[in-house]
Amino acid sequence: MQQRVECTTVEHVQDLKTILDTLNWLAAYTLEQTYRRAQGLLQQGVHRFDVRNSTQIFYAKDLAIVFGERTMFNAFCEFIKTMDLAPERTYLTRLAELYGTTLLLKHMPTLQSEGYFNAEAFRLVQEAILQLLPIVKQDAVAMIDALAPPDFILNSPLGAADGNVYERMEAEIMAGQDVTGRASWWHEIIPTVGSSKL
Repeated sequence: MQQRVECTTVEHVQDLKTILDTLNWLAAYTLEQTYRRAQGLLQQGVHRFDVRNSTQIFYAKDLAIVFGERTMFNAFCEFIKTMDLAPERTYLTRLAELYGTTLLLKHMPTLQSEGYFNAEAFRLVQEAILQLLPIVKQDAVAMIDALAPPDFILNSPLGAADGNVYERMEAEIMAGQDVTGRASWWHEIIPTVGSSKL
């Protein structure tokens, strides 16, 4: 828990290893804080059920979120390592860097208040995100098209690659039985002639 990082460059804060090390530290820190809170309450004689309730909101919930984010980021990085050197790997590495720096920005108050990052880190993380956004945006549509399942698997009128949303929705509606005919109960909603009291 005594580990500290001096961020000096944008490249340093967007490095996947730096981000993963930071998320590991953050998970360990939130685990330690949750444990200390629970132990403190138990030593005060609080019932175990009430200890769980008291640690849930600000401690265990944060621990679960940080651990989940760390696990997803680690799985993303491990997947990238298995890929061949190709444009897809380069793009996904940039996407992982963007995701990771966004996580760092989200947890920056805790990281800086506990002294893990220096004061310059906040500005460097923001700059890294601003540099990564146009890079990721540039090839986002092509990457989605490359990774997306074909239309027949999705079977969705809204998720079709051809962009003909309204035509597909109309085709789905018109494919039903008796969609253009008159409803069998139409006569029930039309008033009978001559029943007006005017």
